[in-house]
Amino acid sequence: MNSEDIARLYASMSLKDAEGPVKHGVEIEVVKVNIFIFHFKDQSDRRRVWAVGLWTFDDNLIVLEEPTGKGEVEKRAFNRVEFWVQIHHVPLLCLSKEVGRFLGSG
Repeated sequence: MNSEDIARLYASMSLKDAEGPVKHGVEIEVVKVNIFIFHFKDQSDRRRVWAVGLWTFDDNLIVLEEPTGKGEVEKRAFNRVEFWVQIHHVPLLCLSKEVGRFLGSG
């Protein structure tokens, strides 16, 4: 990402429309290619972002991971994200965690 992309990312950062934008601002620090640290100016914004979970930029998913200590950001895999999938016309007998895990693992 270049500086224009980062500026567009910052401008587009919002929660769901009903939730409103990040109210108190956020600063974006570039760690390395495609790895950023978001510094929220207010912890309530940070908590709302974690509660909502999904952010996108240019129709691409932004994978959020909470660092566990200094220097740990670069060691993260950024390969997991939780989101809901709705599947229609599933037989009642298949509505279980096991079937959900099977469908999600494929």
